[in-house]
Amino acid sequence: MFSSFPTDPIQLGSHIKSLPPEGSVPFLQEFKWIHTPVHSPGHISFFRQKDMVLLVGDAFVTVKQEYLYKVLTQEQEISGPQRYLTTD
Repeated sequence: MFSSFPTDPIQLGSHIKSLPPEGSVPFLQEFKWIHTPVHSPGHISFFRQKDMVLLVGDAFVTVKQEYLYKVLTQEQEISGPQRYLTTD
């Protein structure tokens, strides 16, 4: 493994809170969360009824893995899944 690649988990501590059990999403009033445990236990997706938008959590990444520079610097940006492997 590349020695500069980060391997330690990110400590989120008190930044993580449970979502309301009725399906609402704080700060996104038009969305509801839906339990979608296909890939992993506890996986959720966000759904907006008015235009049938479904945001799937594993469809986004914050570090583009196909660019060595981004991996080394851990420069974060929201992007789609890696181009080199998308099984869904």
